Amino acid sequence: MERDVMTQTQMEYFEKVYELKNIAKAAEALFVSRPVVSRAILGIEHEFGCRLFTRSKTGVEVTESGELIHDMLKNMTNLYQGTRQHIVQCGALSDQRPEIRIGISRTNINRLYTLLCLPFIKAHPDINLKVLEYPTTQVCDAFRRNEIDFAFSPKQPYGFSSLESLDVFHDKMSLCVSKTFPLAQKDSADTQDLSDLPLALLGVPVAGFERVLKTRSIYIDRLNVVLKTSSASLLQQLTESGQVCSILPEHMVEHWDHVKALPLSFYPPITHNMYWNISLSHNSAASEFIRYATKIMSDRPTGRDSRRH
Repeated sequence: MERDVMTQTQMEYFEKVYELKNIAKAAEALFVSRPVVSRAILGIEHEFGCRLFTRSKTGVEVTESGELIHDMLKNMTNLYQGTRQHIVQCGALSDQRPEIRIGISRTNINRLYTLLCLPFIKAHPDINLKVLEYPTTQVCDAFRRNEIDFAFSPKQPYGFSSLESLDVFHDKMSLCVSKTFPLAQKDSADTQDLSDLPLALLGVPVAGFERVLKTRSIYIDRLNVVLKTSSASLLQQLTESGQVCSILPEHMVEHWDHVKALPLSFYPPITHNMYWNISLSHNSAASEFIRYATKIMSDRPTGRDSRRH
């Protein structure tokens, strides 16, 4: 009988346990339950016929076999990245169009792609627009590493003396409830409304979210958070059915027909900006993207002129 082969998910769970040396902490970081991680590790141990971790006072310790598995996965990752880079370079030789790299957070990629990226691609088929998705907290890091030419973020990248920005859109954090829910009769939500509700949160970080809550003496671990997930479809399904009330950026739910978004009265509006470094030399394609984005934004009620920082 053929034995099971280690999956990509099992690899990711193993590496997180290896990194944190604690199964509970790994599960929390992965936004899954502890038994899910434990089963993944057990599956690998069954495949290789050895123990990968042993219990310790603070969590787990890696066995010699676990170290070998880690080294194997590290080598596989290096091989994958090297092969991918080689293929990308080969592909670049056959595509001589000028390239623009933009970084967008996972929570905003749908809106920004529809608002700006897709129209630009249609208007400029001669330009290779590469849209790269990052967790919210990593967009600015990618910008500092020069992995992207433009950063779309509510947070200004630090460490630059010559940034220019363009207001792209404004958003509000909202308590999203089913239209049949009693709170749907209100126009906004305050701190008291969050008490005792079965809450769902995004599984990806939202810049400044917990900091703003703490200024109002609201702590995540004291709320009745029953779900953290990155699946918008799952959040929509559970919110529309009234099983949870979700705290989400308002733009995420604007097309959810059976959900009402109640702006959090204590939460300041969020401005999402496009940033670029004017001290760098940009190609003509980047200049055209700036011109195009400025025009698109100026034609919208939320659009504003670009600003230097």
